[in-house]
Amino acid sequence: MNTIKLAITFLCVLSATQCSGAADHFVAVDGRPDYAGSRAAPWDLTSTLAGSRQVAPGDTVWVQAGTYKYPDRQSGKNGYPVRLAGAQGKPIHVRAVPGERVTVDGGLRIEPPSKFLWIWDLEIIVSENLKGSRVAQERGSHPKDLDRPWGL
Repeated sequence: MNTIKLAITFLCVLSATQCSGAADHFVAVDGRPDYAGSRAAPWDLTSTLAGSRQVAPGDTVWVQAGTYKYPDRQSGKNGYPVRLAGAQGKPIHVRAVPGERVTVDGGLRIEPPSKFLWIWDLEIIVSENLKGSRVAQERGSHPKDLDRPWGL
């Protein structure tokens, strides 16, 4: 009986040790880089994905409902740069808050030092640049003369 209690205690301590230190951070459409990153005071998506916030291996970034439109819609701009680095066994998770619809308009551009990064439940689109021409002179699936902000 004591062996079973000891084993259960060991597993609980081991589990708590592995989970300790992992934090939840929140992002919202109206978030700001100078906020705390809590649900009540969320960060913005741009600075969070770019690695400017304190997101550590094992942490989760919860993206709250809304449409996040990448501000630079010029041709050749490929969406939000993502520079988040988790560690083996402690990936960083970027995911929508359960039950909420999150749309990232403009795409994501994964850049170094990104690794051990899981992105879940985000709808990623690249909407049209309606300011430019909608008639392509060039053939193919990615005509350069349409001036679209292609995402990766």
